[in-house]
Formats: sequence, structure tokens, C-alpha cells
Amino acid sequence: MGYNSITWFRNLIERINQHKTAKVPLLLGTNQDDGTLFAVGQTSLERLIEELDLMVTIEQVRALYPGLSDVQIIPLAIRDFLLIRKNRSISTALIGIGMTDIFRYICEGMSDTVAYYGKLMTVVKEIFGTFNRSTATAAEATLFHTMQTAWANFIKNLTSSPAPNWEKWVPNNNTTKPWRNLPSKGM
Repeated sequence: MGYNSITWFRNLIERINQHKTAKVPLLLGTNQDDGTLFAVGQTSLERLIEELDLMVTIEQVRALYPGLSDVQIIPLAIRDFLLIRKNRSISTALIGIGMTDIFRYICEGMSDTVAYYGKLMTVVKEIFGTFNRSTATAAEATLFHTMQTAWANFIKNLTSSPAPNWEKWVPNNNTTKPWRNLPSKGM
């Protein structure tokens, strides 16, 4: 990663704690298969654990994903330990400096997306409507519409929930989880 100290910083949490970030509403999330973007060519779960500097054994990580091979675990571990954990750290730090309008999401695949595992790696084309509408399945069209609506609702009113039952993020509160299953919840 190229840290330029203008738009991308090496230690974002430290900058937040030093009040060097704007206090603006935040929509922060990840998609179910985001880890696959960073897993290409990686085959060693043990090496990944070392690279992520996780204080766990390979057996502990494998136990979190029963029935999966190490190669199948790698993208899931990247998503869970790198992306979701980072989002939680950022959210918690921002709330620690007094921000209150933080909404988190995890967009998970729908039952009929299993056949095209890995295609939900990014929401850019879905959010901006650049996907091929003539070949999109009904499930894909629902996902695209739901994500576009959630983002649009957030832009229209930055201090209220972008979707029904989507609570503001409150760290260390087991009743507020990142909003999941966007398509099944609907708008």
C-alpha cells in the first residue's frame, strides 16, 4: 500500500485518537467475499497468520471454519481478521472521539449466489449502476437495487439509518451488529 500521508495514512487509529480526522457521518462496510481480492495466489494459512500478526495458532483459526480447507479459509480469514476487524477498530476509535453517526454493514451473499462465489467482491459497479442489467439475475438485481438505495438514503440523510432495522454502530454492545444480508432485508 502506498501511504502518502495526505489521503492514506499508516496509522489511521492514531490519527483518529489525535483528533486529526473530520467528524462526519460514516457508512463503513465490507462484502462477504472481499477477502478473495487479497487471497489470490496465497496457499499457506500459516504464512497468512504470520503476515497478519495474529496471536492465534493455525488450529484455532481452522476451528473457526470447520470443514474447510486451508485454501478455502484464507479469503475468509482475510475478510474477518483484516477487513471486518479494521472496520470495527475504526468505528470504535471514531465513537471514542465523540462521533455518533456511524453505520456499518456486511453484505452477505444470498442463497442463490453460491453458484457464483467470488462475484460479490466489490460493490462499485452495483452502486454506480454499471453492471449489465440484461444479464443480471433477479437476486443480483435485488442486491444492486438494495445497495444503491442504502447508499442513496445515507447521502440524503447522514444522521439516520439508511435502511429499516439498521442501527447506529455502538462498540462493545452485543445488540448492535454490522447490518447483514442487505438483499433479504430489503428497503
